[in-house]
Parts: sequence; structure tokens; C-alpha cells
Amino acid sequence: MENLFENYNNYMKYDYVLANPNADISGGALEKKQIDDIKNYPEINKIRIMGLKQDSFEYFIEKYGR
Repeated sequence: MENLFENYNNYMKYDYVLANPNADISGGALEKKQIDDIKNYPEINKIRIMGLKQDSFEYFIEKYGR
């Protein structure tokens, strides 16, 4: 998955912004496989994620919440 907000990241001081590229104005829901894109960027310290529901939030915390 492509980081659609690379320039926005620099402005907002996030290392990475993860959002559903097919999202509508409400943000859309992320799937676990989209969240797993994070593993391709081990240097990430600050992330902004848009589109989490309870189950995907728990998955994110369990897998990447360090």
C-alpha cells in the first residue's frame, strides 16, 4: 500500500499516516492487511491512523503498540 499522505506527514510531524485509500469522506475502515503495511517501515516512531474500528484498533495495539 502506498503512503498517500507523505507530504502531509512532514507538516504534521508524523513519521507515517495510514488511511484507507478507498475511503469516503467519513474515513472508511482499515483492514488488518492494510495496518500490516507498518511492518515495512521499522523506523516509524509516530503514526497517525484513520479508519480504525474496535477490532482493528485492538489488532493494531496488540501487534504494533510498542
